[in-house]
Amino acid sequence: MNSIQDLQTLILKGETDWQKYGDVRVSRRGDLLQFTYTKAAQYNARWNWFERASRGLIMNAQTGEVVARPFDKF
Repeated sequence: MNSIQDLQTLILKGETDWQKYGDVRVSRRGDLLQFTYTKAAQYNARWNWFERASRGLIMNAQTGEVVARPFDKF
């Protein structure tokens, strides 16, 4: 996985095990998924694409639409 489109595909397929892609926590509120990297990502100091993009990312779980996307972690 290395793009928002890949992430959208996983969401539409019903993916729920996000930790296998990186040190990321996902909270669900209704149809919205909020992604954020975990403290483990910070402590390990290794950043994959998913962990950097997950900083404050909010997506619609039903449509895969990006609702909010701040700048990637850099």
